[in-house]
Amino acid sequence: MKIRNSISVVFLSIAFCIATVQAQSNSDKLLPDMQKEILKSIRKLHFDRKDPVKRSQLLKSVNLQRLDSVTNQQTDPISGELTVEKYEYIYNETLTEKVKTYVFDSTKMQWDSSRIEFLFYNQEKLITIDSICVWDTLNMQWKTNEKFVYSYANGNNTETLDYLWDNDLSQWNNNKKYLYSYNEADQILEETDMHWSDSLWVNDNFTQYDYSSDSLLNTATHFSWNDSLWLNTQRDTYSYNQDKFPEMLKMDVWNAQDSTWTDNVKINFSYDEHQNFSSFTAYYFYFIWLEVSKGNYTYDDNYTRDQLVLPPMQEDIVFSIRHMLLDTKMYYYNLQTQQWKDLVILNYYYSEHEYDKVNESISKDIRIYPNPFKDIFYVNNTHSGELLMIYIYNLDGKLLYCKTLNKGQVSITIPAIPSGMYIYQIISPSANFRGKIIKL
Repeated sequence: MKIRNSISVVFLSIAFCIATVQAQSNSDKLLPDMQKEILKSIRKLHFDRKDPVKRSQLLKSVNLQRLDSVTNQQTDPISGELTVEKYEYIYNETLTEKVKTYVFDSTKMQWDSSRIEFLFYNQEKLITIDSICVWDTLNMQWKTNEKFVYSYANGNNTETLDYLWDNDLSQWNNNKKYLYSYNEADQILEETDMHWSDSLWVNDNFTQYDYSSDSLLNTATHFSWNDSLWLNTQRDTYSYNQDKFPEMLKMDVWNAQDSTWTDNVKINFSYDEHQNFSSFTAYYFYFIWLEVSKGNYTYDDNYTRDQLVLPPMQEDIVFSIRHMLLDTKMYYYNLQTQQWKDLVILNYYYSEHEYDKVNESISKDIRIYPNPFKDIFYVNNTHSGELLMIYIYNLDGKLLYCKTLNKGQVSITIPAIPSGMYIYQIISPSANFRGKIIKL
């Protein structure tokens, strides 16, 4: 989808600002090609732009807040032109089915259709196909445009194929391919990007990832293909705070003449008292380190991440979201006026999301039955041997009961509760299940 995550916008803002700095400092100096790689530099901390987020097997329940739409206001720092877009997310009971994109026409004072995505999932609720149509304003109709097809192994996205629709031949044509490999801890080790040319896949870019002894991403080294060999282009180095959240990202570019890495961009990250990613400041090296971009993030602390229904690619909007993200504001520094100017404003809009169905099977490993129940119900647990706990709440959120769930069938009797609907939550180190249960 157009707005994959806020970090993408961070790097778009940096790229814009670097272009501005270079234009202001030296009109003959062009934006380096390696800046195209900036957008990749941070995504591997928890996910990749082309890797659909692995959603937990989470059964949504009452009082959740669902992200319905995002507005995106972007100001071109050179021309000053303002573009306003809106992204609407359309859900089934638990997952996003469509994403609609609109562009605001300031002359007509209306939202014009721009793009629509249709999302398809496998049984593990991982995206298998992202099919994209664009609005043909001339013929006033939707036109098939592009699709991404995802393949997995052990829950990891190992291959993504990008196809473009050929209207003349009425067929899908190969466009790009992305290959990924992982270590035993499911951390990405290598990525290869390719494009289709003359009936062959041709290498474009290659990235290697290196991790510390405590599994934190140390470096990401990027290479570009030069007919017969890979050439260094960019190296990203990460540092962390005491809570093991990214504190700084430094991006160096390769100087082929001196065979050395040279300073290019660095970004500092800050977090609030809830460990939500709250702000960043980006610097570009042009003889000295220059502030070029900064951003702030605002949250509603009344809603935790577990209470949010988010579309794919928004599950990890930034490094760490523990509460409801309300808005993002990013700025660039204008050297001529020596003032900070608006660059990007993102506003997130939510509504209450209720999931009214009561299912006995909440995952392939856990089943609650009977539901509704009269005096006693059972939890059949074949989950992977981890310790599970079940919690029962009333609709006001008051905890009524909790119990450890051993493997196998466990009986649950909750004394002295009236007939009605209740919320259960089953938690393990790697799973978080929520749903409704009804007492007759």
